[in-house]
Amino acid sequence: MQRPNWDGTPVTAVGEFLYLLQTPIVLLLVIATALAIRFRSEWGGLAVVVGWSLSTFLATGWGSDGTTRTAAMDEGCIGNATLFILVATMVCIGVVLYTAPLKRHKI
Repeated sequence: MQRPNWDGTPVTAVGEFLYLLQTPIVLLLVIATALAIRFRSEWGGLAVVVGWSLSTFLATGWGSDGTTRTAAMDEGCIGNATLFILVATMVCIGVVLYTAPLKRHKI
């Protein structure tokens, strides 16, 4: 079992999203994203995008053999992580667009 405190009710996509949102790495990324946006830092934005990419890779079980995750999803203790991946992608797109260098017209 992947989640020892699971109560037996099937986890939905929203439940999985909320669970993944509470992980320490994602909470740290939320704070780092806010700082990168606040200071409009290009390098901070890059670091945040790489961090979000790694968090989706690690949190969703990509890179493993998949049998454990598949069995846990069949059992119901892990939900579909598509919503988390979608939100992380939207955050990355927003950060890239917001922290992109501004065009300066030379007069």
